[in-house]
Amino acid sequence: LDEDRLAEALETGNRAFLVESLALLSDIPRVAVERVLSSQSPKGVTALAWKAGLTMRFATVLQSRLARIPPKALIVADPAGDYPLSEEDMLWQMEFFAG
Repeated sequence: LDEDRLAEALETGNRAFLVESLALLSDIPRVAVERVLSSQSPKGVTALAWKAGLTMRFATVLQSRLARIPPKALIVADPAGDYPLSEEDMLWQMEFFAG
């Protein structure tokens, strides 16, 4: 599994594959992935992508296309292209959604 394969699934609308892949990559339960996505939380989706080992660029795509977060609410990469949230904040998000 890599970002190219996930991007293909986004293009074809294969949500089930994306959810299962994100659960596998992030090592959190599928139900927690669904909870993150349905919350439309930019921080939650960003943390999920980080936990799954994906780039911040792809995290922004997931926010927009999979979680349907409005453009004005998206979290984008910092000037260096990295995650703008602290590791502590992202771990907190994962604990919050994963229970």
